[in-house]
Amino acid sequence: MKEWFRAHIKLHKDTWIFWMIAAAGLLLRFEYLREFSGEIYCRFAIGADIQEYHERALEILNGKFFPDEPEIHAPLYSFVLALFYLLSGTSVIFVRVFQLLLNWCAYTAIAGIVGKISGSIRLRNIFLVLAMFTPVLFFHQAELLSESMLAPLTAGCLYMLYSAGKNRRRYAGAGMTAGALILTHGLMVFFAAGEAVYFLCRKQWKNCGAFIAGCMLLIVPVMAAKSIYYGKFTGIQNNSGYNLWIGNNPDATGGCYLRPGRSWQTPLNHTRAEAAGRGVSENRVFAEKVLDFYRHEPAQLVILPLKKMTLLLSPAEPVAGADPECLIRRTMVQKLGAGMMAAVVLLAICGIFFAVKKREKLYIHFYLLAGSCAAGLLLTVVSGRYRQGMMPGVLLLAALGAYYLGKAVWAVAGIPAAAGTVVALLYTCGAFPCNGEAASIIGEAYFRIKEFERAEDCLIFAEKHVDHPGRFHNMLGAIAEEKGDIDTAAARYTRAVLEAPDESNGFLNLGHLLFYHFPAGHRDEALELIRKALVRKADLPSAYDMLGQHLAQNGDFSGASEQFEKAFYYAPDNELYKKKVEMCRKLAAEKRVKNAF
Repeated sequence: MKEWFRAHIKLHKDTWIFWMIAAAGLLLRFEYLREFSGEIYCRFAIGADIQEYHERALEILNGKFFPDEPEIHAPLYSFVLALFYLLSGTSVIFVRVFQLLLNWCAYTAIAGIVGKISGSIRLRNIFLVLAMFTPVLFFHQAELLSESMLAPLTAGCLYMLYSAGKNRRRYAGAGMTAGALILTHGLMVFFAAGEAVYFLCRKQWKNCGAFIAGCMLLIVPVMAAKSIYYGKFTGIQNNSGYNLWIGNNPDATGGCYLRPGRSWQTPLNHTRAEAAGRGVSENRVFAEKVLDFYRHEPAQLVILPLKKMTLLLSPAEPVAGADPECLIRRTMVQKLGAGMMAAVVLLAICGIFFAVKKREKLYIHFYLLAGSCAAGLLLTVVSGRYRQGMMPGVLLLAALGAYYLGKAVWAVAGIPAAAGTVVALLYTCGAFPCNGEAASIIGEAYFRIKEFERAEDCLIFAEKHVDHPGRFHNMLGAIAEEKGDIDTAAARYTRAVLEAPDESNGFLNLGHLLFYHFPAGHRDEALELIRKALVRKADLPSAYDMLGQHLAQNGDFSGASEQFEKAFYYAPDNELYKKKVEMCRKLAAEKRVKNAF
């Protein structure tokens, strides 16, 4: 038996090495999850984009397939997240685990593709080592963000492209997966365009036609359905013009310099007002602003792309949305592996040199993936999240760099290890202290589990560093209300109304406070505040519940029933609203019978 086992290992040594590397990568991901699960915010969907995907997925589960306004995100991930929630009972932990498993499967499959097209076991294994042991991938894969779906879809697209040969159906299949990538993340339109241009340059007319047809087969029906529903032309996502402007204006830094809160919302509100006044789209106004900027400052056509290139090649994680780097680096896996991204970037630069020198054409689709996504980032904004789409291409270039540097162990393992040791020391020595945005997210997590003392400490700290008064006044007001300090709660909610008049929560919370704590002399004022909240946001079940209670108390059971029905529509999992609807209908019927006699 021992001899057979030894013979088997010797005969299939390469396969054993491949799966041992993959198994080590899987264990590292589970170790990351173990550490990450100790973070208070891990069990919740908290953060600007994360919370939007979460709320949209819940709407889909409740049968609302189109939001009230065209969404600012590409739509596919919200439906995928809704499916995950359907399978898990809205467990955020389940989604994190499942997405990390998808990431592991995807990169294992891509490594297999690399080995198949190159015929080199060593190159395949180098790629797999880099993919399995670059921890910066883990955070983005474990978050409730559309970027988490890019790796598995990209694996499918690359498989179709490299296995197609003369099979037009495979090219159409590649186009369909590219279409799914675009519906997942708008940046991937650059990859699809790059592939189409490649086919045209090679005069592969039929392959190009099949690829584009497959792509359009998914995209056109989605755009048509959205346009019909909203009664106007609607693209894949509704903020492409804003993303373009953020990366190309007099204050642009190359990254996502506008952070969640008033700094993000103010230019958007001004542009909306201008677009409405002129009767044009917001995207057109943003595009005009970008053109005016470059017309008046042509030197920025060179300066800004250089800034973005610096961020693109950075081993750090330029932020976007709700992912401040100090949260990304909180686990020990991330801290100790912080230098891997620096090593990957250095090796990828070497890989570009060797690919050009040796005319390596086998990996053209990997090159197109990395290059087209890089072009998209240079045109808009750079962030660690947005770099996820190009990572299979970057890792292939890094693997080529390590491969051609030589067979010596120092070339493959020494450079990443040395860079990792140096950078890890910097990270573990407190290079990334907790900032205001991170404190805001952690504070909300404590708020949700009702640890109000800890939540209050975090939120007061965050309030000093993040310009988002509506968020902090409402949460700190709710904490004061829970403690029984009604005067402080009223003061906080009032400030939320005054400092964030475009948001609904301040009006709703102040109305709720007046409705339940000061019912005698402030009932009319409370109802007016609730109506103002509904003007700003229609899907507020508690607002309809309060209106229904008021009408029921005044004997208008039919009107109350209508309000409770709306509350139940927006919160179909709340059985209390359903019972209130049934009770009011019964009382309304009894009242009609009584009046008839």
